[in-house]
Amino acid sequence: MVCFICLERGEVMPISLDYVNSNEGVILRYSGVTTGRQMLKSYRDIYNNQEYPQLKYIISDRTNSDSYDVEPHHISRLAQMTKDIFPVNPDVCYAIVSKKALEFGMARMYQLLTEEFGFKVVHFEEMAEAQNWVAEQIRTD
Repeated sequence: MVCFICLERGEVMPISLDYVNSNEGVILRYSGVTTGRQMLKSYRDIYNNQEYPQLKYIISDRTNSDSYDVEPHHISRLAQMTKDIFPVNPDVCYAIVSKKALEFGMARMYQLLTEEFGFKVVHFEEMAEAQNWVAEQIRTD
């Protein structure tokens, strides 16, 4: 596990990146206040990791995030980062887990921006649903 601590507005925001299943997948776990800057940094770290070309899935678990301070321009930037890295690993699938309406809306925006180039991303309210979907995607690849 790699753990990043970002300081913003005087608050500590841990974002952990847990590489799981022999580095087959990565789970981002957010807690506290999630900002767009922190979200983008966590994805830069994943996309720049030497394990990225072999990853089969990414799960973004936002269920413990207290507040989601992410704006549409952050989502657009993430979509562009994803498009730029897509040729390196076009088979990776991505599940977003959250229960909040704003997070669902942002996840849907990301999904719309990335589906044009074939990126597989789906939003779920429960981690078990995301894990089941990821398992199915891995079986069908």
